[in-house]
Amino acid sequence: ESRIGRSGLSTQHPKVQISTKVATAPRDVWSSPDAYGRFLDEAIEGSRRRLGLSRLSLLQLHQCDLPFLTSRSVAIALSRLLERGLCERIGISVYEPSEALAALEIPAVSALQVPISLLDRRFVTDELKAAYDKKTVLVIARSVLLQGLLADGAVLPIAKKQAALRQLKDRLETAAENTSLTLLALSYLFG
Repeated sequence: ESRIGRSGLSTQHPKVQISTKVATAPRDVWSSPDAYGRFLDEAIEGSRRRLGLSRLSLLQLHQCDLPFLTSRSVAIALSRLLERGLCERIGISVYEPSEALAALEIPAVSALQVPISLLDRRFVTDELKAAYDKKTVLVIARSVLLQGLLADGAVLPIAKKQAALRQLKDRLETAAENTSLTLLALSYLFG
């Protein structure tokens, strides 16, 4: 954030939208709209100061477990945040389709960051696309190369779903060996 702020990117290129993420809060914080509001205020103020912005285009939350996403306290704190105008849009970074559906139920949420790749199409089902359209949600793809897994010679990253990534990499390496293709070349054939 400090580097981006010092670069002057937001002032030199007004069409550039800068987003940032808020760390996970403990349950005793997010279970109270006031406590979670203070937590968010502190995080946003630090980000705004480092980025040199008066207002954030997109504030994303890393927190995506279902108790958090279905908490009335969280919904209240996020609505209050938007009402105060500290950010234009709030997004949630999710790992599972059930988390995406729960996040879409929060009135203040208008963006989702989801893993989408040539091999991971769980977030582009007809049900989810209809839900995105209904709410006019911004969908941000992440892990397009499966957190680097599809790059040749990539080291398996530390990730929430590391065991599943290991199995997938093993399957892809076997398929690549059988076709004389690199992992990256093979990944493009799935499209």
